Amino acid sequence: MLELESPFDLLQSRSMAVPDREHAGALEEIRLAHSPIPRPGHALVKIHRAGVAFGDIIRSTDSILRIREFPWTPGYDISGEIISFTPADHDDRFPKEFRTTLEKTLKPGTPVAAFCTEGGYSQYVELPLELLVPIPGDLSYDDSCALVLNYLTAWQMMFRVAKLPRLQLEGRQQPAVFVQSAAGGVGTAVLQLAQAFNIRAYGTASPEKHDLVHKLGGIPLDYRDKDLVSRILQEEPGGLDAVFETRGFDSAVTSRKLLKPKGRIVLFGFLEHHSNMDIYRRLRFVLKGARFFLPLQNGRSSLYLINPGRNIVHYREDLERLLHLGNDGILQPVISAVLPLEDAEEGWNLMKERKSRGKILLDPFYSENS
Repeated sequence: MLELESPFDLLQSRSMAVPDREHAGALEEIRLAHSPIPRPGHALVKIHRAGVAFGDIIRSTDSILRIREFPWTPGYDISGEIISFTPADHDDRFPKEFRTTLEKTLKPGTPVAAFCTEGGYSQYVELPLELLVPIPGDLSYDDSCALVLNYLTAWQMMFRVAKLPRLQLEGRQQPAVFVQSAAGGVGTAVLQLAQAFNIRAYGTASPEKHDLVHKLGGIPLDYRDKDLVSRILQEEPGGLDAVFETRGFDSAVTSRKLLKPKGRIVLFGFLEHHSNMDIYRRLRFVLKGARFFLPLQNGRSSLYLINPGRNIVHYREDLERLLHLGNDGILQPVISAVLPLEDAEEGWNLMKERKSRGKILLDPFYSENS
């Protein structure tokens, strides 16, 4: 265990937000909990920014998609600094060289970004060393946190799942894609990556957000337009290379009509399915899923769920690449608001009411920083 310069007693308590057991989609007031000395192979991280995600809201509701029992602390993505860490005594999951490199790279005081699935709505969090990626150069905590969940999702959907080309060869037709909720966190990430890699992107948003879609290089469309498919196919008669769908199965069944014969549709969200479901609604949800996937069993459909543990090498490679693109100014995350941790529920309301543009962040030490 590495020694701290200051007494560890200073970290005996931490503020955190947890979902309200009685009111789905709401947060209880801040609680206090003990900040542990990190376990072997883990680090204690002081959180400077935590991201708000629609998945936090979904997982807090009593729906078919809730996979966590109460109480728990939301928060998929964070940026902060390492306070201390405990090297792994024995870890057969990774080669010794991999673990040695991690422990040499990650030191107390190192600024890091990480995807943590949960626990981000807090002042301190204990995380496995392999999830922590150093923040390069002068990249801010705001931008580095905003680049984790949304941009990692967009990058892996575009280049690992849909396998869009990152290098445009002479004579090759420019790829074209479509993304729902283009003014949201993942949507703005898809648009920026498309612009950076010369991919034409169509995106839906409410009319008052079309200026943002256009600013990010996208072609804005009204998500309420009933002629959306025919309107896009007029411009792209051969179809699109990829569709990124977040509204749910009903919308996906329609938007898959936009695909080229070898195009791919990637479903990465369920905006239509985040409220309470009785048994009949649950059955209807499953049937909709079958209706979506069965016609596309030839490998053209994918359900994307971010999971760093599935391939930690890809996770680290992709997040390092994104952080460097941010540090170089190629990616400039759209940040909707930075709120105090105790106002996390306000962030949820902004998302539920579709008033956010880009990423909403939380500052666990807002009162100390203001």
